[in-house]
Parts: sequence; structure tokens; C-alpha cells
Amino acid sequence: MTSPRLSRRTALLSAAAIPLAASLGGCAGPDPSSCIPPQDAGEHNWPEPRKRSRRSRARYVGPQEDNRFWHRALALSPDGSLLAANQERDRQLLGLSPTWGTVIWETATRRIRTVIDTGMDRALAWHPSGDMLACGSRMDIDLTTLDGTLLWRLEGHGDHRKGPATAVLDLAFSPSGDRLASVGTDGTVRLWTVGAQCAPGTVLALQKMRPASVSFSPDGAELAVCGPRAAPRIYDAASGELLRTLDDAAPHSAGLAHTADGTLLIGTGPRMNRDYTLDPIDAVLEEVQPDGSMLELPAPQEADAGMISPAADGRIAVSPRFGHRMMIWDRVSEERIDLPRPPHAVGTTCFSLEGDVLYAISPQFGPVYSSAQPDAPWEAGFELP
Repeated sequence: MTSPRLSRRTALLSAAAIPLAASLGGCAGPDPSSCIPPQDAGEHNWPEPRKRSRRSRARYVGPQEDNRFWHRALALSPDGSLLAANQERDRQLLGLSPTWGTVIWETATRRIRTVIDTGMDRALAWHPSGDMLACGSRMDIDLTTLDGTLLWRLEGHGDHRKGPATAVLDLAFSPSGDRLASVGTDGTVRLWTVGAQCAPGTVLALQKMRPASVSFSPDGAELAVCGPRAAPRIYDAASGELLRTLDDAAPHSAGLAHTADGTLLIGTGPRMNRDYTLDPIDAVLEEVQPDGSMLELPAPQEADAGMISPAADGRIAVSPRFGHRMMIWDRVSEERIDLPRPPHAVGTTCFSLEGDVLYAISPQFGPVYSSAQPDAPWEAGFELP
């Protein structure tokens, strides 16, 4: 007899999505996506962290006391009143923190509003309505209310208990909030219809690209995808149909973002040599022109310009996905500001709604902030869990 959970899950599988995906030769293709309702989701059963095998040459680094937050998860609420980030597991394993999950702060007081203690520790996105979060983990995605009530669990990017380590790298809601795009280390970009109901959509198998970042256009019609191993691509956000490939973009794209006027910006990342050393060539920041050509913009003197955060007034914060050098580029005045180095490396950044504060996530100090002006120092001060 088929269990109720199995029948319900099977009904929600994305059977129509797989033919649209380009599967790898000789492989069965990517796993299907599925939306699991909260009554069937159950508790997360997290495995113990893996340790280095005796044959591995890599140096094993155990849990670190100062490793509090994942450097690629920071999201501002649509009204600018709340900020969210995802905790790493290290301090919980060391017995220094009772929680491991998503932390939500009030930006006005910098005090903790809520901790959603569910172990979701990777990509993060805020729904345009402001009342829902998409929280990624090393296996799946939880859609939750701000108090932690599970609405849907999205599965498909892989289970690292059964194979190679996996993670959800990036999440983005469409401007209308009816679609979610997710990127995983399984090499897929997955589209989901979300809301009162949830339905899996197209699965884009992009293993050769190694997708790293996604962004919806402001009108929600297009989805841009980039990764270091292939040219960025633009897809129809509803059907998943490939619209065009940006063959003129600089190689090794690492991150992208749309500005409020619909302009697409793409930044490159580090280039790995065959001997596994990094090429010291500085990163490139480009603006996609209406005819598909690329206009090169100033970029930080770093090998990585994969973190791009547009402000509503036309300014852009550009930085490595994890590093120290950050700059502001004003697309209107063409003024460049190189910001002071933060005391420790930071990752994801985002502007306040007014554009007068630039937030960044520090693995050690949590959210830090700056006025994004010349010589303005970076400050910590958000309450830590």
C-alpha cells in the first residue's frame, strides 16, 4: 500500500520539468523537484559533520569558535526594517550556542527579533511581501514565516547524506513573489511556483556552467544565470526557455544583479590555474548593453567582483564574495569611492532602502555596516546569538 506521504509527494513532483533540462551524457539527468507540505516534511535529520579521511591530503579544519555566520547569506526585508543572516553550525557543535539557523534583527535597534533554529545555513532570500523567507541548507529549502512556521519544504538539489556534499548557493524571488529560483552545487537551477500553493517548475541542468548566481529582471519576465565555466544566459522566467547567451561577457563570471532600471551587471571571479593556484588578474565588472554587448565598468582591485549590490539611487556596491576591498560606483555621476577595508573579511552586502547604509555579513561579527562614504569606518554592534 502506498503511504499518504509518498502519494502526496509523488503528486507534487515536477514530471514536466525534466524534458526541458539538458541532462549530462550517459547520466539519468537531475533529480526531480518536489514541494513537501509541512505536515509531511518532518524534522530535519542532520548528519554529523564529515571528517577528513586518512587518505585525504586536505588539512582538516574542525569547528571554529569565531565562525558564526555563512558569508553568502544576508537579506534585507522589503520595508528595510529587518535584516536576516544564517548561522554556521560551528558554535553549536562546540557547545557555545544553543541555536543554528536563521537570525532576524531589527535594523533600527540592531537587536535580535527572532532566531529560526532549524539548521538552515546556506542561501537566503526575502519574499517581496515581507512575511516569508526562503532559507537554504546543504540539502533543501524551507519556506517559512518570520516566526519560523514552516510553509513548504522544497527538495531536489541533493542530499549530502547519500553522496557528495551539496549546498543551496543562491536564492531569488521574482518581483511579484510568485516564483522562486534556486541554485545548487548539483549544477542545477530550479524554478518554483510559490504562495498559498507550491509547484515545482523547470529544472535547468547546467553542470558545465557550474551556476553560482541568479537574478530576476525587475519586470519578472527574465531570469539571468551565471557561473564560472560558461557564458551567462538569459531564460524566460515562466517557461525556462533559453532566450540568449551572453557570449561577449568576460569569462569566469561569478555574480550578477539587476538594477532598478533593468540593467544587468555581471562580475567575474577568481581564475584557477592548472596547478590549482589563483591567477592574480583583477576581476572585471560589466554592464550588459541593449544590443547584448558588454560595457566594462570600474571594479575593485581584487580577483573577485562577484558580489554586486545595487542601490535605488543608481549606485552599486561591488566587492569579492568574501574579502576586504569594496567600492561604490555611481552610474549617474560616474564617481568611484573605494571604501576602507573592514577589520575582517566580509561577504554578502546590501543597501538600506534609503541608500545611506551599506550592510555586509562578517562570519565573526555578524552584520556590520558603513555609511558608504569615503573614509567612513565599518561598525559592528548587532546583537549576537
